[in-house]
Amino acid sequence: MPDNFQYNLKLKKFAKPCRKSLSVFKRDFNSYFNTTPYKWVKTKRLEAANKLLVERNLKVNYLGASVGALKSRISSRPSML
Repeated sequence: MPDNFQYNLKLKKFAKPCRKSLSVFKRDFNSYFNTTPYKWVKTKRLEAANKLLVERNLKVNYLGASVGALKSRISSRPSML
């Protein structure tokens, strides 16, 4: 998952290489990371966006394409930031 969090892949794509059903994958993931896969992906995307903003001084408009959709956690439109 760390290599593919920026892509909009279904959780089944992550569960398959682990040879687990989707429900078992979610349960094991939650036990190990203490969060759901969905929340983990959102957090990783926000961390990657923050890193790009701080280290590379990129525009916010570029971030959505580079790390995945971020609109659910950002209250302002990119043009307003």
